[in-house]
Amino acid sequence: MPKCTDGEAYSVATYNRYLTIAFQVDVENFLLKFEELKSLKFSDFATIWKEMKFSYINSEQQYYTFIRQFVDNCFFILKKFIVFPKNIYTSTGAIYLMYALYFKQIVNNWVKIRITQYEYMKLQDLIEQLRKDEQIEPLYCYGKLVTSNAFEYVFQKKPLAPEAWCMKNLSDYTDDTFQVTTTMNSGLKLKDVLNKDNFLESFTKVTTEYNDALKKFSVNNVGLGIFESNIIQDINATLNSFENKKEEAHNSMYDRRKEIRDRAMTTKNSTRYSAVAKEESEISIDEDWKF
Repeated sequence: MPKCTDGEAYSVATYNRYLTIAFQVDVENFLLKFEELKSLKFSDFATIWKEMKFSYINSEQQYYTFIRQFVDNCFFILKKFIVFPKNIYTSTGAIYLMYALYFKQIVNNWVKIRITQYEYMKLQDLIEQLRKDEQIEPLYCYGKLVTSNAFEYVFQKKPLAPEAWCMKNLSDYTDDTFQVTTTMNSGLKLKDVLNKDNFLESFTKVTTEYNDALKKFSVNNVGLGIFESNIIQDINATLNSFENKKEEAHNSMYDRRKEIRDRAMTTKNSTRYSAVAKEESEISIDEDWKF
């Protein structure tokens, strides 16, 4: 196999890193949506899956090597939301995502879900809680993963490889879950606060009535200083700025991912992979819908 140059090694490693970060952002947004429903039903999970078009997660992947690495990284990220649980909804959503992504793989030999003893213990804590709560659907998904030999019980979280560009960090987990989306969701949180109990609408009405009353009062009080309040406009401008920043962040991330992907695709030892259409896996609990 021809050796890749330092530049090629960097481009592939950078490509994998940026793609992994982007996937975690998507997963966090997915799990936050699932959490908002306060539901553990698989049908609610499937609704978000379709809405966010997660079936197309591998649509831009053209190289066999990268597909397998990407899937392995996906499982690594999903396990974080079980090892560092935010609540039962996000942890269960992570199981559903792990289940769906495993059975939706487009490679011939499916990538196994590596799991260490510590990860297994954390997973069993979640499974035990689901058993106590009699949550049949997530237990079914987990059971099917087990019976399908989806898990590979290992000593290390990730494998080592001699090639520099595919060397993987074996350091302990760091709890970086839901940190990437914190800034991006600041505007949404502010909007939720202002819209709670029609606060912004009521505040706008009170401000308008106050300004009108002040103008009438000033007719007989010439010395009264009056200024035009722009507080409502300022609030709306702030909300709009958050929306613009969020859109810019998404566009910037997309452009960066595209740039990295285009560079990485030119490496000499990238193996072209022509994906063969795979028969659709029967992974739905209900036959009313499919991924």
